[in-house]
Amino acid sequence: YTLCFVADDQDDLEETNETNNQVSVALEIKSPTPETPTGLTSTSTEQYIELSWDANEEKDIFEYNLYRRTQESMLSLHKSIEKEQTTVEDSDVSSDNTYYYAVSAVDSDGNESDVSDSVEARLKSMPPAIPSQFVLITSGLNPELTWQQNSEEDLDGYILYTGLDATSLSMTDS
Repeated sequence: YTLCFVADDQDDLEETNETNNQVSVALEIKSPTPETPTGLTSTSTEQYIELSWDANEEKDIFEYNLYRRTQESMLSLHKSIEKEQTTVEDSDVSSDNTYYYAVSAVDSDGNESDVSDSVEARLKSMPPAIPSQFVLITSGLNPELTWQQNSEEDLDGYILYTGLDATSLSMTDS
C-alpha cells in the first residue's frame, strides 16, 4: 500500500499571488512479514527424501520456498511450493550426499519470512543384493562354499548362516 500526503501553504498563496508551495511525501506501508514456518521434518527412503512442515496460519500466504544445501554448498532456493502443499518429495538427490533443508513462507505481497530451523537428511542405504552362484565343494572333512562376489562398493562383508534346515540356522564366522 502507498499513501501520499500533501502539505499546501494556502496563506502564502493568497498574500503573494505566487505559485502554490506544496510538499508531498509518499509513504509505503508493507504488510507484516509472514511467520517463520515450524515443524520441518524429513523422512528418507531409498529413492527420495520427503519433507513436511506445519502450514502457516496467515491468510495471505502465497507459497513456500524450500532451501537446500549439501556439506559442500551454501543454502540456496531449491524450489517454490504451492501454499496448499506442506509435504514435498525431493528425488533430485544422491546417496553420496547429506542434505540440509529449510523452508520459508512468502505472502501475496512478496514478503518472505525467515527460514525455518534446518533438518538433515540422507537417502537410506539400499541393502546389498543376495549373493548368487553358490558352489559347495565337499571333499574331505572341511566343505568349502564359494559364491559370486557382489558388486556394491560399500559392501562390508558377508554373514554365513548354517544349520540342518531353514528353521535352525545360526550365524557362523564369515
